[in-house]
Amino acid sequence: MKKYLLLLTAICILPQSAIVFADDISVEAAVDRKTVPIGGAIKLAVTVNGTQSVAQRTLPDIQGFQTHYGGSSTRVSVVNGKMSASVTYAYSLVPLKVGKYTIPSISVTQEGKKYLTAPIDVEIVNSNDASREEELDDYIHLTLAAGKSSVYLNEGLSITITLYYRQVDVRDIAYPTLPTNAFSKRNFEKPVQRRENIDGALFNVVQFQTIVNPVSVGQVTLGPAELECHLVVEDRSRRQRSFFDHDFFGAPRARPIVLKSDSIAVTVLDFPTQGKPPGFTGAVGDYELRVNAKPTSIKAGEPITLTMTVTGQGNIETISAPTITDSHGFKIYDAQSTNTSGGKTFEQVLIPKDASIQAIPEIRFSFFDPASAKYKTLRQSPIPISVTPNTVSDELKIVDHSQVAMTTKRKEKLGRDILYIKDSIGSIRKGDSYLYRSGLFLFAQLLPLAAYLGILGYRKRKDRLKADVGYARLRRAPRHAKKGMKLASKLWQEGKSTEFCDTVFRVMQEYLGDSFDLPAAGLTSEVRYELERRGIKPETLENLSEFFELCDNVRYAPAEVSRQEMQNLFELTENTIKQLSEQVG
Repeated sequence: MKKYLLLLTAICILPQSAIVFADDISVEAAVDRKTVPIGGAIKLAVTVNGTQSVAQRTLPDIQGFQTHYGGSSTRVSVVNGKMSASVTYAYSLVPLKVGKYTIPSISVTQEGKKYLTAPIDVEIVNSNDASREEELDDYIHLTLAAGKSSVYLNEGLSITITLYYRQVDVRDIAYPTLPTNAFSKRNFEKPVQRRENIDGALFNVVQFQTIVNPVSVGQVTLGPAELECHLVVEDRSRRQRSFFDHDFFGAPRARPIVLKSDSIAVTVLDFPTQGKPPGFTGAVGDYELRVNAKPTSIKAGEPITLTMTVTGQGNIETISAPTITDSHGFKIYDAQSTNTSGGKTFEQVLIPKDASIQAIPEIRFSFFDPASAKYKTLRQSPIPISVTPNTVSDELKIVDHSQVAMTTKRKEKLGRDILYIKDSIGSIRKGDSYLYRSGLFLFAQLLPLAAYLGILGYRKRKDRLKADVGYARLRRAPRHAKKGMKLASKLWQEGKSTEFCDTVFRVMQEYLGDSFDLPAAGLTSEVRYELERRGIKPETLENLSEFFELCDNVRYAPAEVSRQEMQNLFELTENTIKQLSEQVG
């Protein structure tokens, strides 16, 4: 009997073991095409078979392309008691230069063992099949320029970052970034747009300007500057539905791209030691000094407010308070500063100690002028003041302790030393009417427990929002969508078709990204396959495909969009988001 039980146990266990260990791990890479024109994109899929516990893969540098991560998907199937699992990572490769290239082997390490994909040969061609080798830089590029190549420490350096593009549609241009630790940075000014003829080619120009200040001495590198935008290109991979269909010449797609400029070298000079005044604290520029004191007629021990304003050209943040040359006879408090338009104001409180003080001493402010490469010192001559003696006598009075004891009387306490006769018995209550037996009192005892449970629940929810990014995105998705649709409704009422279409498209992208924990940038109608895998109803997927198709037609239509078309797109967006919200787990 025991023998049969062991046999039966083995039969039950073996299929389960096969389910767990049926597949060996393997890695493969595939592309949707091997020839791509400038302005197009290659879709690269890296699939790891036999496991689902693989972290996101970082691609190696691929010559001729700029890479963008597009998300991941998992697949599990059971056939004849054998389970197979896989995870696929999607990437978009944006071509940069015409030529033949190779996508190198991609390495995946799992359980201490290294797996490699096979290299893939691809070719980038001109969109017009021209023989001349063209680069993406011929159509769109970013430049970085400095006002001069040599500056002093803390001196303001004018920086200009310029985006040039032609014969391409560029959207969603973000403010550039300038990664550097050698300079302090300020916010960019409002960009300037114009058109410029360069070597016979007419470019659209978007120019950003700011001021940076070096914080270290020596030869330093500034840049490269980076700028994110979307490049609208034709996607010829979509199936043509009819001759009169908008997709006949390829449906336009907005693809994210990050542009980088070249770096520039800047020489940062230290302040000269010769002629440095004793009160110099690092201010650089060209300044003026105004000083005002109020009141000027006081009694000894009363305060005077000294207002000192420094204005001019330079790094205002490095300006310290002007110095009083002689503090003898004054009690001086630290200066409080506030930034003003084109300068900085310091307020400092002075208190003359006695009536012999007749003036506030000379005030000085020293700075370094980079234009003349010399130190300069601004001076405010002594300010006359009138100080009169304080009439209130502050002399100490000495009193003998025994005298105090003799004159001090014991204070009588009401209820102990003096008892009054009551003329009324007051209110009467039952002998067993105690507070702790009151229902209201018992209910009040539950309030601290309820408050504790509420705080505990709030902390758990807050901790989950911090630890679970997907859950946090899911919770914020309806709120962000409602805010975005409110803005879209306003743009619709104002008849701003371009801004309206861009807004509803961004709202849908962000809602899908937050609700399903996907990268929002670059989401298109192809996201329906991922949503279908997650159990979204077919009618909702059809509405989503219709939304992307209608949105593309409206956003990139050559003519102005009517209010009726905007209303249709608005209602479709609302209905699709509502259907998705009902099905999101």
